[in-house]
Amino acid sequence: MSNPNERQMIADKVRAVFNRKEVIDALTDVVCNAISEAIGQDGMRSVLNMPTFTTPPNYDTENHVFYIERGEGLRPHVHVEKGNKIAKFWLDTPDMKKAIKDRGNMNDSELFDAWKHVNANREDFTKQYRTYYPRPDKPQQMPKQQQSKTQKKKEQALPKTKSDAKVNVTDITANGCTLRVRSKDYYLSFVSGHPYFLGVPAEEIKQVALLHDSLRWKALDIYIGIDQLEHPRRYPCLIITKTEYERIQNVLKYPERYPDIKFTKRQRESLQCKIDRIAEHWQKNNFNQ
Repeated sequence: MSNPNERQMIADKVRAVFNRKEVIDALTDVVCNAISEAIGQDGMRSVLNMPTFTTPPNYDTENHVFYIERGEGLRPHVHVEKGNKIAKFWLDTPDMKKAIKDRGNMNDSELFDAWKHVNANREDFTKQYRTYYPRPDKPQQMPKQQQSKTQKKKEQALPKTKSDAKVNVTDITANGCTLRVRSKDYYLSFVSGHPYFLGVPAEEIKQVALLHDSLRWKALDIYIGIDQLEHPRRYPCLIITKTEYERIQNVLKYPERYPDIKFTKRQRESLQCKIDRIAEHWQKNNFNQ
């Protein structure tokens, strides 16, 4: 288009229909799709500086691809891609429930298959991760006497107000409880969202601590992120241990033993379906937690 006037007229008409952000987003999608089709996913990862992990020569990855993204911090992790589905796992724990950072668009079965490969190569992936993100050198510690003086100064500088990092458990019933975290209330439903608390004594439920952005029940080995409380629909996957599975089965199988727990018919059927699917998956993969 050689005529500048024609070019300007068309540009004005486009801006009249779309705002600038929509145009930029649309063009970005077109360019990214074109580049992806031309050089493939491996090429895209290379262009975006996303190193791909390698597995042992005889190891069958079942078409899974493992890679990391630059600039995501020093905690070892891996992104797992299969087809157009991606999930993210931490590499510093062998516990699947704690290792899932982002399930992405994978269903329960795909998530478990991805974790199976990650766990099998966890140590090797961690070593490869450290080639890109070496451990930082530990800072030199001050002498204990000087350290205690510095700590006292810091404590004196803090305002004498009640900490907002405290977590309280109130209104505990057989069906749920209310959590007050950082001056905000959340309702924790045992029947629908968090069945691993079913049948647990109230005293054990009260023993909860706030660690950064997660709630931890140490005696029960349960972790729940604050984001999971604020956006429960983002976390539809139910991940439980063998002990929790057996406790939930008892609640469903012997309702007369737990008269205080009230299920609707739909809640009971939904929960039974979820744990049956988990048991079937365990049996299929010879998996025992």
